Amino acid sequence: MYKPVHVLSKKSTRQRRNVFIWCTDSHSLALGWRVDNDSPISVSTAYRWITDAVLSQARCRTWAEAERYTLFPVEIRPSIVMTYSVHKNGPGLSRESQDIIAPGDYGLYTIGDPGLYFFFSPVFSFSGMGEVVEYNSPLLSAKASLTPSIIQQALDRDRQCIFSGVVPSCDSDALVATWVFPPFLGHKASVQHFEPSHLCLHFLRFLSSPISCQMT
Repeated sequence: MYKPVHVLSKKSTRQRRNVFIWCTDSHSLALGWRVDNDSPISVSTAYRWITDAVLSQARCRTWAEAERYTLFPVEIRPSIVMTYSVHKNGPGLSRESQDIIAPGDYGLYTIGDPGLYFFFSPVFSFSGMGEVVEYNSPLLSAKASLTPSIIQQALDRDRQCIFSGVVPSCDSDALVATWVFPPFLGHKASVQHFEPSHLCLHFLRFLSSPISCQMT
């Protein structure tokens, strides 16, 4: 039975995540989800989800660029405090496979090259960006907060995960509501490139515009 070597977040533990995708460039954890009888995920589906995440976060611009990787099982070894090293540990997974992906750790490696896959590195999560805003300007953070009434409306409307279609089966599977496009990322609709140090300036410009009022 798979038991992760790396420390799990409270969210990963609560959601019983057991498949983890690692960036071989930065040796950092990028994606994670749960696979079981209630939520079977094929290898082919995993490839599609990962490629979509690469396109959303990475330096490549086309699907063909994003797909220049193979998914390999990897061994995760503890390094210094709260950091890990990633080591290839088995043959690559076929992109066309309809087999259910096995619980474990996987890394992205460039096709036809033993080298690392450089197109995918984690960026700020929604919660991480929210923390930046909250720290620098509580007033801006309040504007981007989900109100209890909005959360309840979303839960009443969907009643299942909108991405996987899984219906909660127990308390630990309880649905949570979050932004698909957080208001504090509105600057990305018009600003293609930005530095983290300029983040709050973009927030100010965004939140003072008429369009931001419509989006929020």
